Amino acid sequence: MINPHSNRALLGKSFSAAIVNNSGTFITSSLPLAAYLVASGELRMREVRLADPKRAVVVFEDEHGRGPALENQFQAGAVVSAIAFHMQIRVLRRAIDNELLAARSGVTEQEQHFKGKHHGNYASSTR
Repeated sequence: MINPHSNRALLGKSFSAAIVNNSGTFITSSLPLAAYLVASGELRMREVRLADPKRAVVVFEDEHGRGPALENQFQAGAVVSAIAFHMQIRVLRRAIDNELLAARSGVTEQEQHFKGKHHGNYASSTR
């Protein structure tokens, strides 16, 4: 088990405010928080979306509004499997990089899928 906060220098220190909205989603731009949420299985990731040309957010399904409480647990030192956390950091970074590359090249999501570059559910295990 790993405490995700022990690697703050490696993962970045910015824990930005997350957003809960009326559409039943929880949105964060914090990579460590997103990795924790996926690794813990507490919320299901819906998508990675660009917030602007240089920054992405991760959108989670959160119909019961649990996101803020889970974020508080994470900030208080919640523990998850080290392997799962590390894997999700890598998967999410790849998903973010793919979104940024697609935006820069002007390739649409449909074109990415057609060319075989779309990886579908980013939360799944990849090697």
